[in-house]
Amino acid sequence: DAEHLCALLRAAGLVDSLVQIVSLESQHAALQQSALLIIGNMCSDEVDSNAALTKAELKACHGFEELLSHLFSPDPIVQAYALGAVQNTCRESDYLGVLWTLDLLPRIEELAVSTEPHVMQFANGVLGNIDHLMMEEEAITAIAGAERQHKALPYTPSPGALAR
Repeated sequence: DAEHLCALLRAAGLVDSLVQIVSLESQHAALQQSALLIIGNMCSDEVDSNAALTKAELKACHGFEELLSHLFSPDPIVQAYALGAVQNTCRESDYLGVLWTLDLLPRIEELAVSTEPHVMQFANGVLGNIDHLMMEEEAITAIAGAERQHKALPYTPSPGALAR
C-alpha cells in the first residue's frame, strides 16, 4: 500500500534523491514531474499517516525551497505538481514562514486564477491551507494571551462563583 511504499522510500534515503531530481535543469521536465508527484504524495497526510516524517526530511534537505522554484516553471504540469507538493507541506508554520520570507503569496494568488485547471486547483488548495493555518495560529495566540492575562490577575473568582 501507499503508506508502506512511503516508509520504504524514506528508509532508503530517497527523499533527498527526489529533491535532487527536482533541482535538475528544466530539460529534465519528465523526471521533475515524477519526483514532484512522488514528493507531493509522500507529504500528504491522506496518503501516508507518517507524512510528517517526509516533511521533516524535506525540511532537513531544504527541499521545500526546491519545490517553490517550480512555481515559476513555464510547464503547467510541473507547476501543478509543485503546487500539489506545496499544498501538502504548507500545513506547518515553518513552511508558511518560508512562503512569507520569499514573498511567494502574490505568485500563488496569480496561479490561483490560471487557465490551467490543475494549476488553479492546487494553487487554491495552497491558499486554503495558508488561511486555515493562519486561523489556527491566531486562535493559539489568542488563547495564550488570555492565559497570560488570566495568570496576571491578582485576584481570580472562585470556580463556583456564578453557580447559585
